[in-house]
Amino acid sequence: MAKYLILPLLILSILSITTMAQLGSQFGPHFDSGMEEFQKERFGAALQEFGAACRENPERVECRFYYALALYYTDKLEEARSEFNKIAEKQKDSQWGIAARSYVEAIDRGYFAPLPGKDFNGYINLLYEIDDNVTYAPSFVAEKADNKSSALVSVSYNPLIFSLRPLSFSYNVYGLWYDKNGNYNLNGSSSGVLFRLPLPLQSFATFSYGSGDYYMKNDHYYAADYIDARYTINAPAGSPAWTSIYVGGTNSLYKMAAYEGYDGYESRIGIKQDLNATTYLQYDIKLSDTRRDDFANISNEYSLGETIHFPYFHRLSAVIKYADKLFKHDDLIADELRHDTSFGIDLSVTKDITRYLGFEVKYSYTNYTSNLASDSTSLGYGSYVNHVLSLSISYKF
Repeated sequence: MAKYLILPLLILSILSITTMAQLGSQFGPHFDSGMEEFQKERFGAALQEFGAACRENPERVECRFYYALALYYTDKLEEARSEFNKIAEKQKDSQWGIAARSYVEAIDRGYFAPLPGKDFNGYINLLYEIDDNVTYAPSFVAEKADNKSSALVSVSYNPLIFSLRPLSFSYNVYGLWYDKNGNYNLNGSSSGVLFRLPLPLQSFATFSYGSGDYYMKNDHYYAADYIDARYTINAPAGSPAWTSIYVGGTNSLYKMAAYEGYDGYESRIGIKQDLNATTYLQYDIKLSDTRRDDFANISNEYSLGETIHFPYFHRLSAVIKYADKLFKHDDLIADELRHDTSFGIDLSVTKDITRYLGFEVKYSYTNYTSNLASDSTSLGYGSYVNHVLSLSISYKF
């Protein structure tokens, strides 16, 4: 499931479109007019009306909250953040304070918060990626099919955000086009369902299932399905720190004979610690069992991520990654166990043109190291370095 579906504080916000409608006329005609304009998605007019309602009811959190919402949906994000922070400081553990903090986090992280009560949301992403044409050339990988374009359309129904309904359904259509080797162009689709269960102590559990099918030159290339279970808790309670513990697995089946050795099941268990709204630590252990013994491995993966927010809605994100992969069976050619490590850095700059439209420039560096040389292993590659530069444009709805 795509990350935009879940932001912990947004999920915990219990405000719904029903709650909005129940507020009624107790705050005067300007508030009523603001609600009417807001529900019709005329946010500029709603902003004026809620502003007038705040002047008439300066101590009412309801007026301040919807004034901040109108700022948010008119792309006045810095002003919205300021208003939400004031509400969060005064209300703290109330539903208004929780919801206000969720919007601050959404702004800081660049998450897209759909309208309260909106049944559909999604995004369209276009990406162009260039790497340095490194020739690692595994025997079953398209050599030098490096520079590529891709498009992804994702739609979700019945979102969790601001909804008491526990189910979310998603559908994705994906296409990838290699510039240098059109024989490896891919297209396909996937779908999934996610169930959320609220629990005590500001915690919740999620259960996910999904599947996908992909095609290469109209031939059935790959099919997979996955399961995922997560428990997330605000730890320590009341802080901006969140802990997620998760388990899951993916069953993969390659439909083309040249790739069938990759068939198998990958299981994983991990923990992610959000230290605050911008910094996280993550650890995963993955066990991959494949049809061909020389592909089976166990991998320990570590990552540290940081996002720095700049004025005018620029975000600089940095992720440091390290992985240690030990293969379970002797390599068929080298007749010894293979051991790989990798170290990587991802740097990206994101710019929000509007709340709906943004772009990202990303650079990735990865240094792969193996105890086996490329000409002495059945996998076909040894140690190498890769540099990737990508540009993506996203439209959220």
